[in-house]
Amino acid sequence: MIWIWIGFVAFVLLMLALDLGVFHRKAHVVSVKEAIAWSAVWLALGSAFAVFVYFAYDGQWFGLGAVADPVDGLPNDGSTATEYHFDYAKAKPNRFAARVRGGPLVVILDEEIARVFKTPEAVKAVLRAIVATMPTRRKGAGARRDAE
Repeated sequence: MIWIWIGFVAFVLLMLALDLGVFHRKAHVVSVKEAIAWSAVWLALGSAFAVFVYFAYDGQWFGLGAVADPVDGLPNDGSTATEYHFDYAKAKPNRFAARVRGGPLVVILDEEIARVFKTPEAVKAVLRAIVATMPTRRKGAGARRDAE
């Protein structure tokens, strides 16, 4: 992958050398027409490079856009080994999940927030006020409606 970066830097330096050493060797007053023409040339070149990068990543040319396999680090062709496919529908809940399912939730406040809220009741009061102003969701529809 380093050779792609080396090629990119070499191309930019080549274009800079062409621009300064060949096309604009002699100093002169640049007209508006010439400035627009050169701007169009460089914008077209930049746009062509953007299109190249898009298709290079999309088609994974030169290994661009290939995802590395987490086990061996080689480019992944999309055929992940079957042992990495996990059916979450058959998963069992965490053994500690039952302990916290209905119990209290512990939150650690940042120091500047803890200076404002001295007691747990103060935090609960503000959170309850915020929750009361939040819109509620109708079950199943997924649409929001204002809390009454």
